[in-house]
Amino acid sequence: MREAEKLLADLTPQQREAVTHVEGPLLVVAGAGSGKTRVITRRVAYLALRGVPPHRLLAVTFTNKAADEMRGRIEQLAGTRGAWVSTFHSLCASMLRISADSIGLSRDFTIYDRDDQLKAVQQCLKEMEADTSMLQPAGVLQAISNAKTRLESPEQFAAAVTGLRDELIAKAYAKYQALLARNAALDFDDLLLRVALLLQGDEAFRDRWQRRFDFVLIDEYQDTNRAQYLIARELAARHRNLCATGDPDQAIYTWRGASIRNILEFTRDYPDARVVKLERNYRSTKAILRAADSLIVHNALRHERGLWTENPEGLPVRFLWADDADQEAQMVVQSIAASHAKGRRWRDFAVFYRTNAQSRSLEEAMRHRIPHRLIGAVQFYGRQEIKDLVAYLRVCVNELDDLSLERILNVPVRGIGDRTADRLRAWAAANGLSLRAAVAAADQAPDLGAKAKGAVKAFSDLLDAFRAAPKSPVGAFCRHVLDKSGYQDWLERPENEERKENVNEFLAKADKFDLEHPGGELAEFMQEVALVSDVDNLDPTADAVSLMTLHAAKGLEFPVVFLTGAEEGLLPHINALRNEEGIEEERRLCYVGMTRAKEELIITASAWRAQGGSMAEREPSRFLFEVRRDVFDNAGQRALASLGPDATLDAWDDAESKPLRSAPGEARPRKHGPPPPPRRPGGLAVGDRVRHPQLGDGWVLAIQRADKLTVVTVAMASGGKRLFALEYVALEKL
Repeated sequence: MREAEKLLADLTPQQREAVTHVEGPLLVVAGAGSGKTRVITRRVAYLALRGVPPHRLLAVTFTNKAADEMRGRIEQLAGTRGAWVSTFHSLCASMLRISADSIGLSRDFTIYDRDDQLKAVQQCLKEMEADTSMLQPAGVLQAISNAKTRLESPEQFAAAVTGLRDELIAKAYAKYQALLARNAALDFDDLLLRVALLLQGDEAFRDRWQRRFDFVLIDEYQDTNRAQYLIARELAARHRNLCATGDPDQAIYTWRGASIRNILEFTRDYPDARVVKLERNYRSTKAILRAADSLIVHNALRHERGLWTENPEGLPVRFLWADDADQEAQMVVQSIAASHAKGRRWRDFAVFYRTNAQSRSLEEAMRHRIPHRLIGAVQFYGRQEIKDLVAYLRVCVNELDDLSLERILNVPVRGIGDRTADRLRAWAAANGLSLRAAVAAADQAPDLGAKAKGAVKAFSDLLDAFRAAPKSPVGAFCRHVLDKSGYQDWLERPENEERKENVNEFLAKADKFDLEHPGGELAEFMQEVALVSDVDNLDPTADAVSLMTLHAAKGLEFPVVFLTGAEEGLLPHINALRNEEGIEEERRLCYVGMTRAKEELIITASAWRAQGGSMAEREPSRFLFEVRRDVFDNAGQRALASLGPDATLDAWDDAESKPLRSAPGEARPRKHGPPPPPRRPGGLAVGDRVRHPQLGDGWVLAIQRADKLTVVTVAMASGGKRLFALEYVALEKL
């Protein structure tokens, strides 16, 4: 117990309460930067030191990087290994492999990534002879993913459809699942769906896994979806030792099926739960914390709490207003360069944006001037050479994986051209064979010539040899595959130098796996590869500025943060304007971005931004005016005062006298200029006076189309500017 007491020595009373709570449900409401990870790791270590066998402790977090760091810290604190620390997807994949024989599943199943899923959907739509202008593969895949998040089977989805498009999606869903089954493959959603349904409907499976864990800890509980909620509930149902940690103010994944109500209603599910609030922030300065808190209090769906810190006051928040996105990017680069010249490291800076499209101007401004890394762009595992090697390894594990086999039939070139591949696929389909079986029996294929049969036979023999070879250590087996397949020779060509470096990096990851998992199987390594996320590859020691979306920034922290594109229609995003819940999630996303900053926070926006091939006028985000004004520096306060509703509405005596900003390089329109713009959807035009049934009168500033919505920007006579989607709000023209 002396070691257990040491764990508690440097904890606050609230942290200590969370760590030492043993029996029964526990909710830890942990504000941003409040030491949540410390509480989770100490709690697992404390339970282990109290005598709970480590293998009976389960901790679930949302990134592999966080899981690895947490696992290492727990082992260091408790002096023992064995606690199960993983992501939900990794947990479910392992549960399914371990229980495969009893649930009718191959242990060697492949986990398809998004590229594989899109190819599978495209194949299904091709078989259906569907019009891809009406049924785009990405949209169909999203509909299937949404259905799985709701735990709907193809049959359940089909029973609820109402229109032709949904009927076609239902047919595609059924075909897609059949294709996955033929390939002994699961997609990301299947991992959660299968386990959630098995825990509810398979008594033997449920009993096995409920007995496996005595304590279950779920991190980021506010971001759990229906399946994850059910998995956590069922795993903890026997002993009720469920610890949920999270922050409703950081719930930003509703679009992925997550429900903030899972954490808000935890005490309804567990009336006897102990609730501990962590309200001391260890990350940010007082100024940054005041700014973030003054924003998030505008949300209704949240737990009341007040973050505080003993950190210094720090610098005021800065606000930069640019003419356009290019000038905004230059402002960011100049600020970074100036701070770097004063001693900051490049890795101290992070630049956040709402959408990936915003990164273009930032990248161009930094090119050849500032070392930077783009998180979540062309992903490492999405590179051609890495996908080729992974396809080889997949086929070595799962011979039914036709998608992976198709990729490597003629990679590197081995005399199996497109015509041979097409004939081989057709022959396989006609005879009910997998592609691998067809390759093995190619000498019987009637439409293949002698030369083609010889090439296919040699490839089949190669795969047989790989199948028979020892696959551990994994790094050594990967090198064996590269050598015998001829891929290494291809990499040695001068033009493939960068590809060779990428493959060497992959081999280093395989070697690291061998080091951390002595005797580990190739299937385990492939599972890790399949479930890696963008942030998992973030190297904290690399001295470069980090560029990423606000969603990717979750869980990270940086001394200096630039939050760019703080404009209406961008943050909050135009797709979120349909209801107040959508706007609240955007506000939470903004809050997440702000609370990543430790020492400096700079918020930027631009008056004009390229949109749909032309320049569109932008309005400052409503969130800027919800943040208390005194947290900004003097320049920021003046800029916001000039942009706010009070600065512009005085001049609005009638529609023709309203002030207009001109696009960069354009002359300001004159009062008696060209004729008014044509009428737009809804019968409205810029300059019209309109009435909202609740908010009153105003004038139309702008009209734009986005994602099938007609969005109207209105300057309200009562003050402020609002955006309305005409499909959801009836504006009366006066």
